[in-house]
Amino acid sequence: MFKFAALILGLYLLPNVSFAQGKVTLIVEDEVARLENSRIQRRKNADVLVQGYRIFIGMTSARSDASRIQSEAQEHFGDNFIAHVVYDEPNFKIYVGSYNNSNEADDAISEIRIFYPNAKKIKMPIKAAKK
Repeated sequence: MFKFAALILGLYLLPNVSFAQGKVTLIVEDEVARLENSRIQRRKNADVLVQGYRIFIGMTSARSDASRIQSEAQEHFGDNFIAHVVYDEPNFKIYVGSYNNSNEADDAISEIRIFYPNAKKIKMPIKAAKK
């Protein structure tokens, strides 16, 4: 009985104790503050997904072919348009560029169709940096 009373008294004196699935966890306030600040900082710096456009230039079931097409696109366009490979099971899809609106995508597709005549403008989520 004395051990039980001592345990209850000890838990009463330690306000930063929580119980989870039969375990006693001591929470250090500085650590909680550090974790909270870290979480807030990640959310502030994280890219967000917005509805935008990419130009679809090809699709293949082999990763090596997708990498080859991506490399060819990078050679054709340099830094003007960045090529992306997206795995959409069971295929790898190759897209060029990320555009916030339809007009930007329309301007780019005319240049891209010089090398990829079957290129198509696709509406899809794209990453946009927070401002």
